[in-house]
Amino acid sequence: MLLPTPWTDLPVVVEGSRVVLGGRFGEEPEQSTHHRLDRFTGAAGRLVDTAHSYADGEAERVLGRWMRSRGRDRIAVIDKICHPRVGLPDARPATIRTEIDESLRRLGSDHIDLVMLHRDDPAVPVDDVADALIAELERGRARCFGVSNWPFPRLRRFLDITRAAGHSPVVSYQRSLAVPANEIWPGALTITDSWVAELTAERVPLLAWAAQARGWFSRFAVDDGPAADPFATARNRQLRDLAVEIGLSHGVPATIVALAWLLRQQDVWPIVGPATDIELAESLEATGVALSADEVAALDRAREPGAGHEICQ
Repeated sequence: MLLPTPWTDLPVVVEGSRVVLGGRFGEEPEQSTHHRLDRFTGAAGRLVDTAHSYADGEAERVLGRWMRSRGRDRIAVIDKICHPRVGLPDARPATIRTEIDESLRRLGSDHIDLVMLHRDDPAVPVDDVADALIAELERGRARCFGVSNWPFPRLRRFLDITRAAGHSPVVSYQRSLAVPANEIWPGALTITDSWVAELTAERVPLLAWAAQARGWFSRFAVDDGPAADPFATARNRQLRDLAVEIGLSHGVPATIVALAWLLRQQDVWPIVGPATDIELAESLEATGVALSADEVAALDRAREPGAGHEICQ
C-alpha cells in the first residue's frame, strides 16, 4: 500500500503551480531577487528552491528577508544541504544537524518545508542518513525530506527504510526533454527513463533540476560542440527542431514546449532558474500549454536513445 505523500499535502503545494523557482539568489542585487519572487508568487508560484551552499549562505539570507516582509506562508522552501566541500562529500548526521541549524538561522524560520541532501556520501550508511532526516522531521524542523543525485541502489535502500518508518520522501535528479551526453558537473546525475517509470509507479515525487536543459531550446546559433555544451548532440538538435515545430502550432517558443512536456509527466516538479522577467513569464506560461497526446508521443519518440545516450546506470 502506498503511503501518503506529505509533500503534496502542503497547502502552498496544493494551491500553486508545479513550477519551482530556483536560481543563484545572493549572487545578484537583492532587489532583483525580491522582484522575481514577487512576480512568481503573484502568478501562483509557491515553490522556491535554494541551498545552504549558495553564495556562501547569502541566498538563504536574501530569501529570509523576502519572507519576513511578505509572509512566511507565501511559499514552500526547498533547501538543499550537505553539498561536497572541496570535492569531498559529507552527509554525516552531525553535518545534517549543523547545516539545518545554519539554514534556519539564515532563513529566519523555525522550519524548512523540504530538506534535500544535495549529494550522496557513500561513506555514510544509508540507515544513518535516514535516521538523521527522520529525527529532523520529528523535531518539526523539516516538514518533508529527500535526497538528490543518489545512485539508484542506495536510493532504493533509502526509500525502503523511510517508508517502513511511515515517511514518503522526495527525490531530485536532472530531468529535461533534452538528454545530456555527459555529466553536467561531477556527481550530478541525469535520471534514466527506466528510473522515472519506477518512481512514477511508486508515486515518488521527483524534483527535476536543469528542467530547461540550461537554455538549450533557446539557442540556435552555430552549435558549439559537445565539449562546450553537454546538450549539443544530434538527438537534441532534432528535439529542438521538433519543439520549434510544435511550438508554432501553439504560438509559443520551443523553451515553453520543452517545459510543457515535462509538466505532462506525473509527480514531476520542474525547477527553473530564470534570470529575467521574460524567462520567468515563459516558464509560467508553460503551465497553460496543453500538448496533445500525439505531440507528447512525438517528443517521447524523438527523445529515445539513438543519437545520444543517458549517463546514469
